Amino acid sequence: MSLIGISCIGDYNYYVSFAVMVCLPISVLVLALINYHCNKRAMTKRLRTLVETDKKEMEEEALHSLFHLADADNSGEGKKTNMC
Repeated sequence: MSLIGISCIGDYNYYVSFAVMVCLPISVLVLALINYHCNKRAMTKRLRTLVETDKKEMEEEALHSLFHLADADNSGEGKKTNMC
């Protein structure tokens, strides 16, 4: 707490400082989980209302992006492997 200068505002003892420092990571974790669940619910709702043609288009875009990530030599062609 002394690092952020909170001691200049009021008289905080060790116990208050310790309690705040213990609660801070827990509150960040709880907020992150709430954000995750809200975004997951919104994405599920969005996928339910999406038309099949839009789903197919989004899938093709995702596969295209994955190919560009995996194309190490930037040739734009898939590598052929010889399987004996």
